[in-house]
This record gives sequence, structure tokens and C-alpha cells, in this order.
Amino acid sequence: MSWVRAIPPITLTNPRALYLLIGAALIMLWSLSNLDSPRKVFAPLLRALVLALVVFALAGPQRVAKTEGATRPSIVDVSASITPQMRQWIAKLLQESLKLRSDDPVLLFARATVSSRVADAAHDLSGKGCAACLPEGTDLESALRAISSTTQEGGPIILVTDGWENRGDAERSMAVLIAARNRLYIFTPPAVNDIPNVAISSMSLPRALSDVEPFNLSVTLDNMNHLPVSGTLAIYENDRLIAEKLVTLATGEQRFDFPVRSEAPGLISNRAVFKSANPA
Repeated sequence: MSWVRAIPPITLTNPRALYLLIGAALIMLWSLSNLDSPRKVFAPLLRALVLALVVFALAGPQRVAKTEGATRPSIVDVSASITPQMRQWIAKLLQESLKLRSDDPVLLFARATVSSRVADAAHDLSGKGCAACLPEGTDLESALRAISSTTQEGGPIILVTDGWENRGDAERSMAVLIAARNRLYIFTPPAVNDIPNVAISSMSLPRALSDVEPFNLSVTLDNMNHLPVSGTLAIYENDRLIAEKLVTLATGEQRFDFPVRSEAPGLISNRAVFKSANPA
């Protein structure tokens, strides 16, 4: 280790005071020129040294020590509900508004959680997002548990999310953060309320199905917006489209029935998909 690097640099608050050293040097030369004995040389040298120290004190020397400070870990939502405009806003938030360092840790999360750094995360947010995070789902609980295991006790945690989740339960991870006395700072991207948030709350079939007669497949949609949302509700049987309907959802839950007939033998998998006409 170099001792020169370990010592903080010295700066002067009044560097112009060093010009007074010229006067101290002239006084020393004048005193030395008037000496009548070499034995008396120490007196003018001592006076010059005292004057130099006074001048140096007038220059205001001080040491400036720079520290990087503690890292501020972040959790960033990169699920499919985060639009490209929101991702750009998040990148500016981390780098410009919060002024996080390029090597500060970031957890990108959707259905999966991926460790990253601010510089790399900003690059992903400005591009196509994080494919490794599996953006079709949102598991905020797992992300909060992952960040709590790597954050120092009592430290701050930055969370950027639109607030929606379809995997896990974020409330279950709150006890871990409270026990560690971590402070959670939540940021929500703009235009979150403009996104059509519609959930498929249930899908039901009759208990006994006939191989010949059609049956009703019921799907319940929950519109969690304060305005109506229009879109297409599609029904699939083993990944084959068998029915679809244009619907307009008022706020709250609505049930839709589809008369369908199973044509595939053996076990059958049915699923429902809602696509908004204006995904924002």
C-alpha cells in the first residue's frame, strides 16, 4: 500500500497568501548579508522559518477527504405492465434524480429476480427490458426477500414499481424488512392510472362434462380502473383458440359465459386471455 495515496490531499483556502514568502525570503537574504560571523547564521534562518510558517497558516491549509458513502440498493419492476415510457422514466430516476452510482446494486424483477448494477440496469431499461426476468409475471414478494438478505440492517431500500403483482404476496415480506429496520422508499412511474388493469379473477366449468353436449365456460374479469376498459376476451383449449368476444368492462367484476364443446380426447387444458383495445 502506498502511504502517499493513503494521505488525503492538502488544499489552500487562500493560496494568494503564499506570495508573502517572497518577502520572507528577502528578509532572510538581507539578514544573512549583514552577518559579521558565521556562528550567527542560525538566528536569521530561524526567523525565516517562523515567517514561512505564519504565511503558510494564512494560506489556510486543509485536508479534504472524499468518501463514497454506503450503497443504496434498488428494486426495479420490469414486468410487462411497465411500458417503454415508464422504463425510460425509471432510468432517469436512478441516474439523474436519485444520483445513484453506476456500480450500486439493483434487483430487476418480474416473475424472476435478476441481480444487476445501476449502469447495466439503465441500459436494459432504455432497451427492450429484462427478458431473463420473465416479464409475463410479477413477484414482488420474492424481490423484497432477496433485497433484504443483501442489505445492511437499518439501511434504505429504493423500490420502483407500478404496484401490481400476480405472483406471491408482498405483505408477507414486510415482516423481514421491519425486523431488519430497513427503510423502504417507493417510487411509482407516471401514467400508472392510465394503464388498463384487468384481472381474470376466476374461470369455472361444470363438474360433469358431456362428450356431445356443449357446456358453459364462465370467466370473471375484474376491472380495477376507475373508467371502463374495452378489449377482447379469448378462450383457448390446449393452446387452440375456440372462442372470443369483444367486451367493455365497467369498474368491478363481470362474468361472461361461453358455450363450448370439447373436441380433444383425454385431459383438456382451458385458459382465458384478456387483451385491452388500448394497452397504453
